[in-house]
Amino acid sequence: MLDLNAYLARRTPEQTVNLLHFWGIAPPPQGKIHASNLLEQMRQESSGRLVWERLSTEERQVLGRLLQVTKGWLLKSKLYQEVPLPAQTIDSVLQRFSELALAVCEMAKVQGSELVVERQYPSWWRQEQPKKTWPVEEKEIVYALPELRPTMRLAWQEATKPEHDRSTWVLGALIGKIPIDVLVAAIPRYGLDDHFIQQYKRDLVALFTDTVVHPAALERGIASLGQREQTLYRWLIAQGGRLPIADLRAQANVDEPTLKSLLRTWRDTLLAWDTFSQEQRVVFIPQEIKAALARLGQKEEPRPRRPALEIVAAPAAIQEGRLLFPWGMLVVLAHLQREKVSLTIAENTVPRRVVVRLVESLGSDTALVERLLWCIQQWKLAATQAGRWLPVATNLSKWQAQSFPAQAKRFYDLWLTHDEWSDGSDPQDREAAQTLDWLAARKRVVQEVRQGQSGVWYSLATLVEALHQNDPFFARPKDKIIRTLGYGAVSRAEKSWRQVERPLIGQILHSLHRLGLLSLGYTAGSQPSDTPVSWQVTPLGAWVWGQSPDTLQPGKVSGQSQHLEVPAPSPQPLVVQANFDVLAFTEDAPTLYHLAHFCQPISHDAVSSFKLSRESVLGAIDTGLNGAEILAFLEKNSRQPVPQNVIYSLREWAGAFKRVRLCQGMILEVDDEAVLETLLHDADLQDLVARRLGPRAVLLVSGNDLRSVERMLDRAGYAALPDERTLAEIAEARAAAREREWRRW
Repeated sequence: MLDLNAYLARRTPEQTVNLLHFWGIAPPPQGKIHASNLLEQMRQESSGRLVWERLSTEERQVLGRLLQVTKGWLLKSKLYQEVPLPAQTIDSVLQRFSELALAVCEMAKVQGSELVVERQYPSWWRQEQPKKTWPVEEKEIVYALPELRPTMRLAWQEATKPEHDRSTWVLGALIGKIPIDVLVAAIPRYGLDDHFIQQYKRDLVALFTDTVVHPAALERGIASLGQREQTLYRWLIAQGGRLPIADLRAQANVDEPTLKSLLRTWRDTLLAWDTFSQEQRVVFIPQEIKAALARLGQKEEPRPRRPALEIVAAPAAIQEGRLLFPWGMLVVLAHLQREKVSLTIAENTVPRRVVVRLVESLGSDTALVERLLWCIQQWKLAATQAGRWLPVATNLSKWQAQSFPAQAKRFYDLWLTHDEWSDGSDPQDREAAQTLDWLAARKRVVQEVRQGQSGVWYSLATLVEALHQNDPFFARPKDKIIRTLGYGAVSRAEKSWRQVERPLIGQILHSLHRLGLLSLGYTAGSQPSDTPVSWQVTPLGAWVWGQSPDTLQPGKVSGQSQHLEVPAPSPQPLVVQANFDVLAFTEDAPTLYHLAHFCQPISHDAVSSFKLSRESVLGAIDTGLNGAEILAFLEKNSRQPVPQNVIYSLREWAGAFKRVRLCQGMILEVDDEAVLETLLHDADLQDLVARRLGPRAVLLVSGNDLRSVERMLDRAGYAALPDERTLAEIAEARAAAREREWRRW
């Protein structure tokens, strides 16, 4: 039996051109026809429908019988018996079929009802082949080319079997017949992400079945067509969405290859299909798409904008906004500077025990401490050095020079622009978590709450309803939902709005409260973690949203009818008590940071509270301070004389501090002090000596190995003799090196 390659090899160029014309295929511009390209175009469904459309009634009868044969071929004599046509007519039809690549007649060896196929068996094949009892005969057989048989069988089924009329199918069944590579190519046409390519075909079928019934998706799909294709498609819509192909051919006024390309483009864009219906070839738009096109012409009336602010009475319980983050940063930096925290080796992070200690110092949760440590990294207020996290002096001094409100604004700016800063856990809804945009949600909520006046309470329920009505996709942008999950997810997002966005708004308000910009109101008996019922802009929030931080000066700061009192630094803001408590009546950040250098921060409100202790003082002395400097700072800034017991304890703690120097290197010893004096004055050896340790010993500069030092001493005329411990270490090292070399081989 011939395949398409063998069939084309028997055709003349003129016969091949006629074949292309009949199948509606444009000849290649170079004139050379490749069998693979020709086969790809002949196997298209629209090619099979065009061929069937062009066949006569007798030709359809003969070809239909050949396409029903399960084994792929039929005896010509049997074809005469089964087709109710004269033998001469059948011969004429078969002759035309052989010219159009629809069927081939040839002589073949037949044994009973099977073709005899001569196979070449390998030499090692020893299995005896079964013997047939039927004789082998030379007979004439008829068959359709195997490569084109599925295409023509599909056209025959559509034309003769009502259940194969695709115009009666639902949209999902139509899309399910489209090859997977065509569906993949349609993804960008509808503005979807490429990650859909990784899904299974059934998921893509469901995706597009859900997508093309949305008016916005249809509008985008139609816009992806060329100008001529759009014009004809809109004409098809105007004609009711169903037309005979002959009418479309007359309206388009194009050749068959161009018409086939048009139909294929519509099919590949999932907008229209062609099929045989009631023995007529038609082009149609599925009913689901027609319904969506009807909705496309309907424009929604704009809804009146709902105000987001509604003034309410003061709530029963209030959580005041405080400078939580600036004070927390002071506590954390003071601890890092005083304790010289060592990092964990595995993750190069602050150890868990340090985090727990900071949580206890702040009286807060772990999330706050971890957020503060993250901010320190973002602003480079501390850096890793020799396995420790130590403050960066330059950046730290700039930070300490800013007032607490200015520091709070820096925290707010970081929160507003970095999605690494979490407001809480993501929604449990998988689709919501995939499409949630925290930054967009924060900016939209801030846009509403910043309109509030300081000192006035507003309803949270009104804010939620206003966002729901005016901007329901503020947290999950519609284009991101479409790109990530498809058009069908838009309606699901609208249904789940109150389960997702309402708690999200509460989380954002909680973050603004922790930043000190909002106070939150609750019903009686509520917990701070519950969703509030009202909110109020603090003086800090009014200042942050009213003017730039450069205008922040000590004293009264005003802007847009909002006032923030920043007290000027007092000349003596401290009170040192006999129980070692230090009270700071100031918001001056440099004063508080200097105090936190040698005191343990306790709390911060209208008055900041610190605690002097032996550990805090010794930690400060270890970083470079001394007892006299600490005492002088307290006496200078204290409103009252420093209690005598505090002065005595400070001096005692400072005096108990024992400082030692730890060095690493080699020691060079000599027997005679005169030899050492000569060595120290030797110009070639002076760079080796770091420091003299005694009359007959010096510490050598670290970084030199023993062998290089020996060679330098030998060149200078000194006999170098390592001590017994060094000799033992050298021998052990050499033995270890030999062992490694042996293992390597």
